[in-house]
Amino acid sequence: MTIRLLNGDCRELLKICPDARFDAVITDLPYIRPCLPLWGDVSLVAGRVLKPGAPFLTYTGAKYLPEILQLLGRGLSYQWLGKVIHSGSYFRAREHVRTCGKPYALFYRPPYRPTVLPFVDILQGGGKSKKWFEWEQPIEEAQAFIRMLTRPGDWILDPCCGSGTTLIAAHLEGRNAIGIEIDRPRCALVWERLREERVPVECPELSRTSVPSSPAPRIDRYPGPRAWRRPQGPARHAE
Repeated sequence: MTIRLLNGDCRELLKICPDARFDAVITDLPYIRPCLPLWGDVSLVAGRVLKPGAPFLTYTGAKYLPEILQLLGRGLSYQWLGKVIHSGSYFRAREHVRTCGKPYALFYRPPYRPTVLPFVDILQGGGKSKKWFEWEQPIEEAQAFIRMLTRPGDWILDPCCGSGTTLIAAHLEGRNAIGIEIDRPRCALVWERLREERVPVECPELSRTSVPSSPAPRIDRYPGPRAWRRPQGPARHAE
């Protein structure tokens, strides 16, 4: 199995990626208002690099869900919504709103193809997992998505891999995966996390530079909106 980590803007790195390269996209895009344009861009890229009928699954949040669904529809077709249910007490999502879970959305590159296992739209959460990153998601949830949507040996793309959860889950489930992270310090954090989890990982950018032997500090914020500006300049290969 191959697990590869790339540092850069996914829209730039994937420009010369071959068409129909991936069997699934499983990700957690930033769902804050300044980053909403990214969703449309990623949708268009995914609509090209996914194989026909391949699924695209992402957590969405609820606050901007109508806008997110519209933006994802730029390059993909809508299939269904689901929700991860957290155990324990409700938490405040916004004023006068209390929730005990988080939504996720399933899209696909046409034409429609049934998922490997029946798609489950209610999933028991994997518990709180914030050791590496404030928006980190539990590995158990990623594993459940991977089993539903892919087969052993398939290729998974996570264009905004955050703390590397999808990459670890892909390794545990016997899938190949490529993760892309725009923020270099967080990319180094993912490198350290994968090493701690004993996941063999290829990372050309970090392997050519000095990487601390001690674990990187947890990072608690996304890069600002400027980090997600539309890319300019020459493309770089995603392989």
